[in-house]
Amino acid sequence: MIHGTSLLSRLVRFGMTGIGVTALHVVVAASLVELSHAGPAAANGIAFIAAALVSFLVNARFTFRAQAARGPLVRFLLVTGLCGALSAAIAAVAEAQGLDYRIGIAAVVAIVPVLSFLLHNFWSFRPR
Repeated sequence: MIHGTSLLSRLVRFGMTGIGVTALHVVVAASLVELSHAGPAAANGIAFIAAALVSFLVNARFTFRAQAARGPLVRFLLVTGLCGALSAAIAAVAEAQGLDYRIGIAAVVAIVPVLSFLLHNFWSFRPR
């Protein structure tokens, strides 16, 4: 058992964190658009950065019981970037195949969180 907790308990905490961070992203983006009249792209960019930083801190301490240090942060950001690129690639493949956009979204939702969890569990936050 890595990190002193079971894989299942880390997965559940990762899911809870993901739901909370997604809500944070939505609130930040909507607030920036509605209250400061930021454009949607800029608002989502800022919301993504805020959500990623909060996600790192909460996942480090709550999900994986790890130190919120520079090494894990760099690995976390690499995984986050990889998963963002993979999400776009999956959606692009679905679109290129003429599939309904919802199939692309379903594929992203089915694949990316699982991959993200595994990479964070076994690489980003793995005890060194």
